[in-house]
Amino acid sequence: MTSGGRFLFCMVLACVVSRACAQTVVINELYYDHPGTDTGHEFVELFNAGASPADISDAAIEFHNGTGSTWSLVWRAPPGTVLAPDGLYVVGGELVVPLPDAVITYSLQNGPDAIRLVNADGGVLDTVGYGGLDDPDFVETRGADAVPAGKSIARALDGVDSNNNQIDFVAASPTPGRHN
Repeated sequence: MTSGGRFLFCMVLACVVSRACAQTVVINELYYDHPGTDTGHEFVELFNAGASPADISDAAIEFHNGTGSTWSLVWRAPPGTVLAPDGLYVVGGELVVPLPDAVITYSLQNGPDAIRLVNADGGVLDTVGYGGLDDPDFVETRGADAVPAGKSIARALDGVDSNNNQIDFVAASPTPGRHN
């Protein structure tokens, strides 16, 4: 194992043992490119990596078109939305199975683009650049690699956030509402 590989392994292990790297709600999985028509199949999965319930009332998911310079609101959590520790919350289309906690119609693109989760005050909780996006204003360090149609990008370890999308996310079979 290279020294860089050992460093990454130790960093991830320390995060898992202490849970200090992920004490908040993060974007845990993103499915943006369904084979054929995407509409109805797209989803964003949120995960509470903290040790206590997380109130995400009025938190929002926002979308960034990789060719632009702004964020657009795509969903806002209703009042009283609380995630249990180790809990998942799926915001997705009507064709996602099982049916998401919040059903919406996305217009996500296949990249390079980004999504982010912001709290009720507009503070950024998590950002995920994907599909080859590497603009430092819209990713955490480096964007997650593009994945083929039918694959999601999912955290390699649920809730572990090193603030580098390329390290944190891997291509995976979609698992909405289930741990990665």
